[in-house]
Amino acid sequence: MKNQKIQQNNKGTSKNNPDKEAELKKKAVSKEQIAELMKEKKKMQEELDELWGQTTGGKAVCVLAFFGLLVLFLGIFVGIVKLDVGNFATDVLAPMIGDVPVIRTILPSDLQKKSPKEVAAEEQAASEQADLVVRILKNMTPANRAAIISNMSVANASQVTVMMEQ
Repeated sequence: MKNQKIQQNNKGTSKNNPDKEAELKKKAVSKEQIAELMKEKKKMQEELDELWGQTTGGKAVCVLAFFGLLVLFLGIFVGIVKLDVGNFATDVLAPMIGDVPVIRTILPSDLQKKSPKEVAAEEQAASEQADLVVRILKNMTPANRAAIISNMSVANASQVTVMMEQ
């Protein structure tokens, strides 16, 4: 009885083997065909991208063009603000920007107000520099002092002379 079952199983296997082999060949062939079709699809997609200008070089050109246009429009905007076209800088931007140090440089020069702190700091630095110049000139010989003062502007020379007398 066991032998009969084994023989039947062997007969069934031998009957199915040609079918299974054929199916395996079809699968193998279909896998090869799929691989070929995928290669062809990829090649066709590359050709299509090239025709539409979607290559890497085309994308780089688009990015550069975008940044170029961005810089152009920002330059035009800054120019319009500097020229105060339509009083846009006077009426809108100057009150909004206020005392922001870097941003206020795009305003026209007459609207670039300095904060009281900046004015005080500049005056302090100027007075310190004047004191330093006076100390240096006092330590010089009169001939050298006269040569240096003669090369100064009239306003500066008179200011230094007055400070030296004090």
